[in-house]
Amino acid sequence: MHDIPTPISADRLILGEGPGYDGDSDLAWWFDIASKTLFLCDGTTQRQQAITLPLQASAAAITNDGRQLLLTERGIFDRDLSNGSLHVVLHADWSTGGLRSNDARVHPSGAWWISTISKRGTAGAGAIYHFGKGELRRLWADMTTPNSICFSPDGATGYFADTAAKRILKVGLDPLTGLPSGHPQLMIQFDQDHPDGAVTDHNGNLWVAIWGGSRIICLGPDGLHKTSLYLPVPNVTCPAWVGPKQDHMLITTAREGMTPAQLSHYPQAGAVFLMKPGTMGPQNPRVIL
Repeated sequence: MHDIPTPISADRLILGEGPGYDGDSDLAWWFDIASKTLFLCDGTTQRQQAITLPLQASAAAITNDGRQLLLTERGIFDRDLSNGSLHVVLHADWSTGGLRSNDARVHPSGAWWISTISKRGTAGAGAIYHFGKGELRRLWADMTTPNSICFSPDGATGYFADTAAKRILKVGLDPLTGLPSGHPQLMIQFDQDHPDGAVTDHNGNLWVAIWGGSRIICLGPDGLHKTSLYLPVPNVTCPAWVGPKQDHMLITTAREGMTPAQLSHYPQAGAVFLMKPGTMGPQNPRVIL
């Protein structure tokens, strides 16, 4: 039986996204994309920080030498953990084309899969990229809302979704590089659900946030439904494994687009939740530059 989702702060985010965790530093993070804010949480002290950024960012990762990377609307930046200064690692000013960054996940090889999306929701404007050893390669384009990026624990399979198309695809990968070894195949086509962010557990199951569906669903690698985690908000955006044992799940949500009546009905919309689903994730890999 799953425990009750617990908000970890009083913050209510417009568009909560990009939760993540680094086991070596016991540091968790998440973003409010709309307000250009990065949140940090020290797992040992539980101290939280809200850091205003000069640009929209949606995901972070730690490098093999302990630096923090931010995925932003203008490319990838190195954020100095001592003073917060930003330094360009990869310049790709997607904002000039009306785009911003979106979902991302580090492959076991140390490559970083990242994605872009139209700020206005333009159909087919999004794409997924592979960032490995300083080089950016576009993998797939003509997507509307790239999401659900995650990988099997052995790195041999990649998963991703197009939220607007209500489907999740899977593709064979080279475990040593995180690059595709074949063509994407349909894993599951939803009738009503819109898959958002996702993460795999140590058994290779997918835990997928459902935008508008008030839950996270657990799917086997074959796409069959196993269980669900229910939350008291409609727009669930992304899960991440956190904690020394990787057995807690940090879950971001959003209140973007909700009416005053809906916000009154769902007062916890936009909260960041913590749950213990009864399983655990693999250790989060670091980006190798």
